[in-house]
Amino acid sequence: MGNVRYHTRLRCAYALYSHGELERALQHWLDALTAPETVAEFYAIIWPSGFNIELDSEKKVIPTGYKLRSYPEKWFGFLSKLVLRGVTLKRTAAAVVSYFQTMRNRLLAHSFDLISNEYGAVKCCRLVLVDTMLAAARLQCAPPRLQDTISLLRDPAQSCDLESLATLMAAGGPTYVEPLLWLYRSKHAHKRALTLIMDMCNWQENSRWNCTQGWRWKARYLRWLWFSRKPTLVSMVREHVASVFYQAPALGLAIFTGADMSGKKDDVDSDQPPHTSSRGANMRQTFS
Repeated sequence: MGNVRYHTRLRCAYALYSHGELERALQHWLDALTAPETVAEFYAIIWPSGFNIELDSEKKVIPTGYKLRSYPEKWFGFLSKLVLRGVTLKRTAAAVVSYFQTMRNRLLAHSFDLISNEYGAVKCCRLVLVDTMLAAARLQCAPPRLQDTISLLRDPAQSCDLESLATLMAAGGPTYVEPLLWLYRSKHAHKRALTLIMDMCNWQENSRWNCTQGWRWKARYLRWLWFSRKPTLVSMVREHVASVFYQAPALGLAIFTGADMSGKKDDVDSDQPPHTSSRGANMRQTFS
C-alpha cells in the first residue's frame, strides 16, 4: 500500500509540473521523499551556473543499481519545462526554498540518508546539492532572503558549493556583498574575501554599502582572523592591518583588543571574538 502511495505521489508531482502547478508539484515530491537531484533538474533556472554536483553524484556516489523510475508524466514534464520570469519565478523560488529547507532538516536529523538508505558519501553529496540550491533559491526570492542566506552560510554544518554561488552572488552586485563575504569566510577563501572588502572601500555611496562600512567590515574580518590564533591567519592580519590603522586608527586598535565596531544603530557588531580579554571587552567604542 505504501509503495502504491509513493508512486501515486510521484506521478501526481510530474503531472502537476507539466501543467504549470509548480508549487503543488513540490509538495508531492516532498511527501514522496523524492531525491533532491531529481527535483532540482526540473528547476534549472534556479540551479546556479557552473554547479555540476548532480552529474558527479550519479557517476561517482550513487550506489550501483540506483535508477530513477520512469513515468509518462515525468517525460511530459521534461518536454514542458517552463521558462520562469518575474513574479512566477519569485513565487517558484519561495516554493523551492520550502522544499530544500525541509530536505536539509531531514538529512541533518538522521545519521543516514532516508532516501537511499546509504551512509556517508551519498548523504554528503546530497547535502552539497540541497544547501547550494537552498541558498540560490533564497537569493532569487522577492525580496532576496539575505539574512536567511547569511544564517545558512554561518552554519558550521552547511555544505554550499563555493564557485557556483560566488558567481551568482557576484553578479548581484552590492546587494549580495554580505552573503558573498560569509560564503568566502565559510570556505576559508580569506584572500578573496579581503579583496572584495577592499573593493567595497573604493565604492561610492550607494543604497547598501559605502567606503566607511567597507573599512569597518575589513577591521571586523581581520579581528576574526586575529582571534583565530592560527599562525597562517595571524600572518594575513599583519599584511593588511597597516591600511586600517592609516584610515581609522581606532578600528585598527579594535582588531587586537576585540572592542565593539558597531556603526549606526542598525549596524550590530554580532561577530565579536568569544575569548576577548575582560580588559578588551570593556573597551567598547562606536565608530561612525
